Amino acid sequence: MPLALAESRGVSEGDTLTIMSSLGMLEVLVAGISQEQLFGERLVLADPGGLPHLQQGFLYSARPGERIDDVERYMSRLYPDASISDSNRGQSLAKEIVDASYSPGARARLELTSFITLAFLSASLLSFLDRRKILAILKSMGLRASELAGIIAGEGMFAPVLGALSGGLISSLLLVWMGRAGLGVTWSWRLIISSVFSIAPAAIIGLAIPARFAQVASVNQLLFERPIPLMTATVSGLRRRWPSLEPMMAQGIQFIKLDVVQGHFEGIIFRKQGDLVKQGEVLAVSSEWWGLRTKEFLAPATGRIVFFNEEAGFFGIKAEEWQP
Repeated sequence: MPLALAESRGVSEGDTLTIMSSLGMLEVLVAGISQEQLFGERLVLADPGGLPHLQQGFLYSARPGERIDDVERYMSRLYPDASISDSNRGQSLAKEIVDASYSPGARARLELTSFITLAFLSASLLSFLDRRKILAILKSMGLRASELAGIIAGEGMFAPVLGALSGGLISSLLLVWMGRAGLGVTWSWRLIISSVFSIAPAAIIGLAIPARFAQVASVNQLLFERPIPLMTATVSGLRRRWPSLEPMMAQGIQFIKLDVVQGHFEGIIFRKQGDLVKQGEVLAVSSEWWGLRTKEFLAPATGRIVFFNEEAGFFGIKAEEWQP
């Protein structure tokens, strides 16, 4: 405790004090008398409520204008081998983490990683587009979709693996040289490994998208350079109740509705009224998300198309035995 407080209370080092706190009566041992004037005549403690056993605690209320950093420095001088923390330590740690995460260096690494990802993805897509006709020939000769995707991924892995190995080697040599030159830089295998693996997202994204294109693309899409969708959605029935159609539905007619916007369907319609269709046959197809997704509208039953309203987008099919 401070010298002024010890003299006013007649307390010496080694005495036991009884303190009333929110936890009840608390006995504390006077560990030492401080000659510093920082704390005036106050007893300096921290709330011992959640402290583990065999740790010293200090109850302390800061005066206006007094900084907690000054208190921590003072306590560090009193107990040089101790780990000093305070009730605001959690907030301080969170602030340090946020500052480290959004520091200029962290932002620079994020921007560099994003640039590498976009650059590698662009190079992979351009390479894929240049070889579309070759891939179409391979697919028409019987090469499976998974094998074609494996070829794209295998060829694309060569550049990032070679770049990671050569970059790691060059960086290691530079760090060793800078350390020996007395520039205050030391070689760290963790830094090298983390830097090498930082290109993993770029490699995964840059290889996954062209490989997926090669897997789902048809021969005609590759050969005639048509848009290649990454995903396909299917519609095989009505997605909500239409009271105006219920009289015809009572007669056994099953309906499907196209995605019509202001009387216009953005896609291709393959069938017309009077055609005989099989269940699951594609009646129409449309593109979404700039060609990345294809939506197929399938016949809900085997039968004849007895109703078709192009403006509303309704197909009505009445069950009928299939006649090849």
